[in-house]
Amino acid sequence: MNGFFRFCTYLLVFATGAAGLIYQVVWQRYLSRLLGGDSMATAIILAVFLGGLSLGYYLCGKLSVRFKYSLRGYAYLEIIIGVWGLLFPSLFALVESGTRSWNFAPPLGMIFEGGISAVLLMGVPTLCMGGTIPFLTRALSQSLSEATRVHASVYAINTVGAFAGTLAAGYILIYRLGLSGTLYRTALLNFAAALFFFALSFLIKSGVPEQGDNAGKLEQMMSDDESSGRFPPTILYLIAFLSGFYVMTLENVLIRITNLSIGSSSYSFSLIVAVFVLCIAIGSYVVGRLKRLSRTLLFYNQMALALSLVLLFVTLDKWPYFGHLIRISFQSNMAGFWLYQVAVLLALLAVLLVPVALIGATVPLAFHELKRDLPKVGLHSGKLFSCNATGCMIGSVIGGLLLYYVFNNDQVFLAALLLVVISFILSALPLSRLHRLASIFFGLVAVGFVWLKPCYENHRFAFGTYRLRSPLVFSFGGPGMFYDDFYARRKILFYKDGPAGTVSVIENAKPPGFPQPSEPSIPLFIPPADETNGNPIRERRLLSIAVNGKSDSNVVYDRETLKLLAHIPALWAEKKENAIVIGLGTGVTPGELSLYPEMKKIVVAEISPTVISALPQFEEATHAIHKDPRFETRTGDAFRVLGRSREKWDIIISEPSNPWITGADQLFTREFYRMVRQHLADTGVFMQWAQGYSINTETFGIILTTVRSEFKNCYIFQGTEGDFLILATPKPLTKADRERAESVLNSHESVKRSLADIRINNTSDILDRERPGLTMLAPQLATFGMETQDHPRIHYLSGETLFTGEAIGDEGLSPSGGKQIVISRKLLESNLKKPSSQSINSNQILPQGNEPKQP
Repeated sequence: MNGFFRFCTYLLVFATGAAGLIYQVVWQRYLSRLLGGDSMATAIILAVFLGGLSLGYYLCGKLSVRFKYSLRGYAYLEIIIGVWGLLFPSLFALVESGTRSWNFAPPLGMIFEGGISAVLLMGVPTLCMGGTIPFLTRALSQSLSEATRVHASVYAINTVGAFAGTLAAGYILIYRLGLSGTLYRTALLNFAAALFFFALSFLIKSGVPEQGDNAGKLEQMMSDDESSGRFPPTILYLIAFLSGFYVMTLENVLIRITNLSIGSSSYSFSLIVAVFVLCIAIGSYVVGRLKRLSRTLLFYNQMALALSLVLLFVTLDKWPYFGHLIRISFQSNMAGFWLYQVAVLLALLAVLLVPVALIGATVPLAFHELKRDLPKVGLHSGKLFSCNATGCMIGSVIGGLLLYYVFNNDQVFLAALLLVVISFILSALPLSRLHRLASIFFGLVAVGFVWLKPCYENHRFAFGTYRLRSPLVFSFGGPGMFYDDFYARRKILFYKDGPAGTVSVIENAKPPGFPQPSEPSIPLFIPPADETNGNPIRERRLLSIAVNGKSDSNVVYDRETLKLLAHIPALWAEKKENAIVIGLGTGVTPGELSLYPEMKKIVVAEISPTVISALPQFEEATHAIHKDPRFETRTGDAFRVLGRSREKWDIIISEPSNPWITGADQLFTREFYRMVRQHLADTGVFMQWAQGYSINTETFGIILTTVRSEFKNCYIFQGTEGDFLILATPKPLTKADRERAESVLNSHESVKRSLADIRINNTSDILDRERPGLTMLAPQLATFGMETQDHPRIHYLSGETLFTGEAIGDEGLSPSGGKQIVISRKLLESNLKKPSSQSINSNQILPQGNEPKQP
């Protein structure tokens, strides 16, 4: 093959690697609509994806021996993948329609029903993707001695493509093109590869050499090292399996550590995954460039890997500190945002290059020891990668999910280290006695290290530092001084790295002059002091819950929002026999609902079982809701818990985390609001919490427009400063509804006492918090379009504004379909209390023509 054709070959190998990761990201978003976005659903989706690759490696490895023209066979596989990419949205619609009666109830329903759905949608294309390395290794290898270099090069370039695909999907494609648009364009890469390799198969003779001819030349092609001895294939397959297992376990741990250090967004996820696959590619590339591969190289590779992981472990609890230093090094604007992303990418690359590159070298080195004759290099490659992908599949379930029911991040990391040590010992078995003794000695040292767990403190991950945009007094004093000062006024009451994320309960020390803040550098929303009403705020504990380092609510500072989320819909609902709250947090909102004796059932849909286990910590602020017989928690994604149920609800309350959090943006989509409307009783009401901080005008406009696309009657209230509460009702609220609400309030003494705590004594005080003037902006905001599952945008927009610190009302211009809308703080404030045609004090509804426009 001449240089031009070889360049084109590797360029398309790069492109198909990018396509594979783009497909994985997009398909996972599609399947999360069926299975949910929780950790169990994600593990099953990933397991099926990797399982398909594993089977594909194995079957295509066998086919590469029997298929006369390997390049042509590979072209057919790319055609199948491309066609599947084009048809995937339609195929998903068919599967979604056919499984409407399934509830995907964990664990068995999720495993079997979810597994069947994932296999139907991803089984065929992932099996075909497994053909890349076996077919191309066989087709491009002209001799046995060349096979190792070809195998490593194909693996490396394909993985570099995966690196590019991860970044492209995470930063550009899904945000700009949507899910279906991304699939259609990605399929073009597969068709281009198919066309090229099909044409190349007629230009290059790649038939299978005769076995007899090859056997006579075998000894000449083997180096002295290769002919002197061989690793037993079983050991090499075990090493490949363990490599897959610990690489997925380590990747999962490092994704979590990265999220805790720089925030749990798609940006951080894309960065760590991209760095991981790039380092694996570098390791494979280095193997391919080596002129001579000694028999002991695999042994030393595993030893170096174990040592590098020990050194990496020592750095882990410093990551939030160094993440803070990187963040405060850049200005809070969009130029700073992109420079920050590059800086984080380079920092991760510097820390992970050596250990992950050594992981990337493991399978190519194992392949070098395994290859026996040229016609079967595709078969050996397929079997080896099948074992590796099987390890990845099992590791993603066990190391990425099951171990977290028992262990924390540090313990899961050290479990992966033990697997590396086992692989190290296996690599020593075919070597000399000295090598075996050295591996056993090192294994004992590693066990001691795991037992002692030095240099790691869990509490450093309890509260994120990534939201601090300016240096603190102690920012440059080193990790020890920084953490001592940062947690001097915070006491960790609960900490657990659970299967769905890290959860901590924190008691904040009361600052001097409480409830006024004394440290403005740590942003907190502080309500005005209200001791004149006799409320014992000074005696309350300042308890907050943090999920993945991000505070989700504080029982004192956020009590206005948390209480109004419950009481506004409960007072205005015609019936209130049952209610469902999406998102538990501190549990204050369901606790307030329990004050209504007519409430017979209070259900909370919570994605994290660890958040549920932390609920008793907030007993004094939740009226001991966890002991109330009417209270029930259902663990799982809201789409699965609510969407797959047949119940109708009088009250539905959605209090998601900020939309920049991975997965939370799903609770601001039109599909979610349509599902809510379908599960409301005829007289039911819906309440949506929309954070006004870390989002800009465009994001708020998308949220409001999307809610109004399914609920024509919306009323906006102010909660705690920075929080908007959107009440949606099936019909306009009238004076009669207000009188009924006043009657309910007066007849519930416990409700009156609770609301008095936030200076609300009657419904007039509640209506003072209504912001009807915001609905006057709805026609302008509607030009920003809606949020849909097929075209998610607010997650990416709010990820940017989290960095820049923008909030609703900041001066600025926002683009909208070629127009420019100016919505300044002054305009918003002037409209907050301006009378509107859609207000609880008005009997009118919005005039015709004000409905939200389609995006």
